[in-house]
Amino acid sequence: MMTISSSTFLMAVVACLLSPAVQALGVLPHTATRTPSSSSSSLFMVGRASADADFAKAPLTQDDQAVDPNVYNVNDLELAAQLWQVSLSSKTNQPNRPANTPFLDTKPFLPKDPTTKYVVDNVVVQVSRTGGLGMQLWELAGGRDDGCGITLIEGVSGNAEAAGVLPGDSLARIQYTTSMQGTQSSTTATEMDVAQAITTLNCECRDFDATMEVLTSLPPPEVVDTLTLTLKRLRTWPQIDVVVE
Repeated sequence: MMTISSSTFLMAVVACLLSPAVQALGVLPHTATRTPSSSSSSLFMVGRASADADFAKAPLTQDDQAVDPNVYNVNDLELAAQLWQVSLSSKTNQPNRPANTPFLDTKPFLPKDPTTKYVVDNVVVQVSRTGGLGMQLWELAGGRDDGCGITLIEGVSGNAEAAGVLPGDSLARIQYTTSMQGTQSSTTATEMDVAQAITTLNCECRDFDATMEVLTSLPPPEVVDTLTLTLKRLRTWPQIDVVVE
C-alpha cells in the first residue's frame, strides 16, 4: 500500500442571514458551552451531448468521483484551537497579502499524531441581513495594542448554522456592495445611472474587540442587505490509498 496526499478542494457557496444592530448581530463572546456542528453538500455537474447534436441541450449527470471538501473538515473545536497560529511572510506570496502581513496558519501536525496533516482552506458564504447572525466568538489570542490576535467562531446556530459556518472557523474578510447614483440617464428625465461599489473589510488575525469593530462598522441593512463572508477553515489533507502492483 502507498499513501498519496492531495490538496484539491471544491469551494462551497451557501446562503445565510445577518442582522443590523450590535445586539441583533447574534455575535457573543466565549462561554463554556461549545456545540460543534458539521455541514456537507457538494455536487459536481457534468454536461454531455452527442457529437451530432450541436444545438441539443446537454443533460446533467452527477460525477460520483467528485470530492466533498466537507468530509475533511476539522469538526473538533478543541483540536482547532491547538492548530491555529498566526504567521508572517517576509515575501509577498499572494496578490492581496503584502509582505510582513499577519495571516492565519495552521501547525502542519500535532506531536501526538504526526501522521495526520492539516491545511487552511477558504470558505465563502453569502449572508442576507435578516434576523440574527447566530455566531458565538471566542478570543483565542489577543490583548495586544495593535489588535492582532486569533478569534474563532465557537458556536453556531440559526442563520450561521444554515449557511454552513462551523465551530473552529475564523472570519477573514467581509465584503458588501453599495449602489451609488450617477449621472442622469439620457433615455428619460427621471432615470439615473446607478453604479455599484464593492467594499472589503479585513478581519483576519484580529482579537475579539477588533473583530467586533469591523462587524459594528457595517452600513445599516437598509443600505446593504447582503454580505459575503470569507472564512478560514481547518481541514485534513486528503489521503488516498493506492494499490501498486
